[in-house]
Amino acid sequence: MKINNFEFLVIAPSGEQARRYFQSNQNIVTKDGGLPIQADKLRHQIFKEEGYVRDDPASHHDTSANDKTWQLVAIDKSSEELLGCIRFILFDQKNDIPEADRIVKMCGIDFEDKKSRTNIVGLIKTHLSNLRKKNKSLMYVGGLAVNSKGKKLGYGAILGLATNAFMRIVGEAEGITFAQDYQGGASLFRRLGGYRIKEKLDSFYSKNHSCNAQLLGLDPLRIDARLESMIKALEDKLRVSKVLTVS
Repeated sequence: MKINNFEFLVIAPSGEQARRYFQSNQNIVTKDGGLPIQADKLRHQIFKEEGYVRDDPASHHDTSANDKTWQLVAIDKSSEELLGCIRFILFDQKNDIPEADRIVKMCGIDFEDKKSRTNIVGLIKTHLSNLRKKNKSLMYVGGLAVNSKGKKLGYGAILGLATNAFMRIVGEAEGITFAQDYQGGASLFRRLGGYRIKEKLDSFYSKNHSCNAQLLGLDPLRIDARLESMIKALEDKLRVSKVLTVS
């Protein structure tokens, strides 16, 4: 897997937050150049092509978390084509971790029945309680989208590995994600630090995404040792990548 044929662009919610985690980076830019809109359009296009959504994906997400939202975009160096993107919502203040119901609202999940919702909300409560006990920050991971060229070149895995690297950069935050069973999304995250919070209760059907999904916890240190060198290389690459700020 080659990591020299593309560049990362990091989109930060504010200059203050960019400098907090990328303080030695000389590439912090105070204008985003419309990249967040481009990334959202790419995600929308791919999600529609793959049948995940029928309308604008932004309509499924709670915008109240925009001030905590980061995006990571992979761009082909030669053509400057956007190959893929992923979204992170970082609650980096320990006392700022939201309640389980807000996590569900923030992610825009429409459950098939009340029992499924109750089960998943219960699992999220367990996960958040564990993070509070460990004094860990929370990072919600979602919106992974890779175009056809990027898929052929393995950029789904690269963005997944880069997610692990990013979690380490922001203080070894631990995460949570709703990963689709379709096209191996859940399988990918399981190999990259994802784990079941409790057996047999984590799978459900998302009506608005028209697919089965799994709730996974994410631990950046719960990783196959054979992937460590790749994650370290991506972490080094991220630390010197251009960081664009929304505000």
